[in-house]
Amino acid sequence: MYVRRRGGRWQGRVVVQGYSEQLKTFKTAADALTWGAEVEQSIRAGGYAEPDQTTMRGALLRYEEEISRTKKGAAQEAYVIKKIIAHKIAAIPLAKVRGADIAAYRDSMKLMGSAPATISRHLAIVGNLFNVARREWGIEVANPVEAVKKPIIRNARHRRLNAGELEKIIAATDSAELGPFIRLAVETCMRRGELVNLQWNDTDFIRRVALLKDTKNGESRTVPLSSTAIQILQNLPRRIDGHVFGMKADSVTKAFERACRRAGVVGLRLHDLRREGVTRLFERGWSIPDVACVSGHKTWSQLQRYTAIKAEDLARKLG
Repeated sequence: MYVRRRGGRWQGRVVVQGYSEQLKTFKTAADALTWGAEVEQSIRAGGYAEPDQTTMRGALLRYEEEISRTKKGAAQEAYVIKKIIAHKIAAIPLAKVRGADIAAYRDSMKLMGSAPATISRHLAIVGNLFNVARREWGIEVANPVEAVKKPIIRNARHRRLNAGELEKIIAATDSAELGPFIRLAVETCMRRGELVNLQWNDTDFIRRVALLKDTKNGESRTVPLSSTAIQILQNLPRRIDGHVFGMKADSVTKAFERACRRAGVVGLRLHDLRREGVTRLFERGWSIPDVACVSGHKTWSQLQRYTAIKAEDLARKLG
């Protein structure tokens, strides 16, 4: 039995000849040691259930403990896992789950009215569960999700800012920070969370860049700042905590929605401002690699969904 430190947690590892390797992560080394000793004793006494008897429920709970908690979207994954566990598929042993079971779960979500994106999110977690079980937990299982047809996601949006809408929204808000926030969202193409987490120490007005350390994909990136963006930032008061903005992510969204209602602006979402910024860069003649460097998108297919260039605009360029 071994214990090793992984990040800020401790992983117990039990290896007994004739049995699959057992791994589990804990907050303290003492907990890992206690668990390891109990598992090893149970195995040697013949009372330990082999992994092929582990149900989807048991595997999902372990996945949440060891994998989901290390992710930025831990809370969202925990919610999805709770939903899956509530379904009858959770009672099936992991090694006996087949494509037909996954398809039945997918279809049950359709009947409940779940959106294609929601269904895909559930299947992605289940698929990753099987990959982790095989690669890291020593459980010899195939991935049944790979054999199942995924729902087609058609959630592309083309809503752009109309003339004067941004000014109407800013005039309608009672938040001192919302105006600069949404102007920067358009000017820099930053995500809501990236702006919320932006700190003054990460902005460089001389080099005209902002370093984003906490992005959606887990990688940092440097965003160029236009003259307009720099002016917006320079007009903001300096906060004691070092953050550029004091609003929380949910508060920004709620303030934006309230301002839109008051201004009579219909069908506009906060995230549409990022799309607006990306589209404006393309309209200025920027190349795909240049725009991707600003927006942080990895592929053209991802970036394309954030582009709202209209056919009539291209027609005018044709002459």
